[in-house]
Amino acid sequence: MLGLGNTLSGGIVPAAGVAALTNEYSIALDGTNDYMNTAADATAQDATYSFWMKSSTSGDNKGIFGHGSASTGSFGIYSDRPLAYFGGGWQCYWDEDDATDDGNWHHWMVFVDISAIGSSKLYIDGNLIGVNQVRSYGSLNAYSYGITVGRSHNDYFTGSIDEFAIFTGDKTSKASDYYNDGAPTDLSSESDLIGYWRMEENTGTSVADDSSNSDTGTLTNGAAWDSDTP
Repeated sequence: MLGLGNTLSGGIVPAAGVAALTNEYSIALDGTNDYMNTAADATAQDATYSFWMKSSTSGDNKGIFGHGSASTGSFGIYSDRPLAYFGGGWQCYWDEDDATDDGNWHHWMVFVDISAIGSSKLYIDGNLIGVNQVRSYGSLNAYSYGITVGRSHNDYFTGSIDEFAIFTGDKTSKASDYYNDGAPTDLSSESDLIGYWRMEENTGTSVADDSSNSDTGTLTNGAAWDSDTP
């Protein structure tokens, strides 16, 4: 899916300040038991999660990512509302958006503020999404598990995910740049990068981490390579 002004002689022209890349594969997840397992991001901290996502599942579509139980470092769709669920009473819901289930690729950027969950932010396709509800009567559930993409404990995501990156701190000032009119960009040289899985292998079960941390991901229970990409 390329935006206006992004094609030239078969390549991609990036927005100012970001690098173009070839993007040929994503991973498809069946919502039953598929996910990508990693050792990265195993300690709770303020962090930004940037990824491309496509789904046609309405209502609940939990388990986009997680770090243990459903209430431990997870992000997913609950009754059509995106939810950062980082403790029993430590939650931030955002407004409903068609991007959760319209069957098209969209860029998502989630900043999670672990000390003030209501200060977390969500951008979809470079646009800030309004906060719908905040619960901050509890506290953060600490964790020591690496991030799983497509799974949060017994919740599994149905759809496709591509170009999954994690940064320390708040990177949402780059939301429009990373969206780039619908053309994914190369994030491997960006600062504060914790992990970056491009999902370009199209073979085997290993997914390279293009950050300097080299936390290779592992496709589990039949998560499939797919040539459908943003």
